[in-house]
Amino acid sequence: MAFLYLFLNGFVLGTSIAEQLATGMEPFRIVLLLAPHGIFEIPALIMSGAVGLKSLDILFRAMVRPARDVFVCGIKDTGLSLMTIVVFLVAAAWIETYITLLFKSILG
Repeated sequence: MAFLYLFLNGFVLGTSIAEQLATGMEPFRIVLLLAPHGIFEIPALIMSGAVGLKSLDILFRAMVRPARDVFVCGIKDTGLSLMTIVVFLVAAAWIETYITLLFKSILG
């Protein structure tokens, strides 16, 4: 499922950029509007995919080491990753709301 979500996010982003280019928007303007919040949003999406695959990692490790140790470590790693993802997404949302709006008004 994680691969599907990552693929769909990339597909939507690529399609949106292609549409904007087709309407005549300059590539520099597209970068200015996407890059500020993308700095945080793209790593958050990649980390979300990693969290989605973490269950497979936990299962494979549980075959080699004691399951209790693997599950405790996996839960700690997943929790830390989820907190980081939330912080990144909140930062990206704030930047998109305020900074990107400022860029839109400057660029016209």
